[in-house]
Amino acid sequence: MNDTIVNFAENMFAKCAKQPHQFQYVKQKMRELARFLLLTRDPNASIISLMDYINRPIFKDVIRAARETCKFDGLDLFLKLGHSLNKCAGILKIQVIQAEDPIMKQKVLDFLLCFIRQEWK
Repeated sequence: MNDTIVNFAENMFAKCAKQPHQFQYVKQKMRELARFLLLTRDPNASIISLMDYINRPIFKDVIRAARETCKFDGLDLFLKLGHSLNKCAGILKIQVIQAEDPIMKQKVLDFLLCFIRQEWK
């Protein structure tokens, strides 16, 4: 399992720990991200985790995989997936800041600002 997806789920579980009816929602979000990751791996076997999207500029493949993930569920899932990727990038940003890696920190910030907030509309 991808560490970023697991961290994403841990954060969501922590927020809804007193609301067990939300656990299904968290599992659904994990499945969406995992399905997205699997579809992105098809043309790029080198993609192992969500962190790989930030390391290399493969934005076209990210958009293609997101559209393919959402082809049956429509635009609504596409937007939800964008929000989930934004949260995952925020988690990665915290991890990179804690690791004190300035190069990866800049890559994560560029990914957040340029891709998620500008291109995912």
